[in-house]
Amino acid sequence: MKKRDINQSKSPSQLITKRIAELGDPKITEERKWRKPTIVCTGESYKNHVRFTFPKGASIRDPDGIFNSNPEGNSWRAIVLHRATR
Repeated sequence: MKKRDINQSKSPSQLITKRIAELGDPKITEERKWRKPTIVCTGESYKNHVRFTFPKGASIRDPDGIFNSNPEGNSWRAIVLHRATR
């Protein structure tokens, strides 16, 4: 895996746009770029599942219902992926 060049003169928004273009996948889109530094997602791993928590998850449209966990609070939402059992 080669290291990516880090250009300090580009904004985070420009770097995200550049990375999406590099992936070459037309299904990837960027819907929102926050101007202030903020936590977009946290990830926690457990023995039988992984949880991705989005502090502003309640403000994200979820027509497919991928958020399957509602931690305490009115704005947080999470996606919990369970370990497959055999």
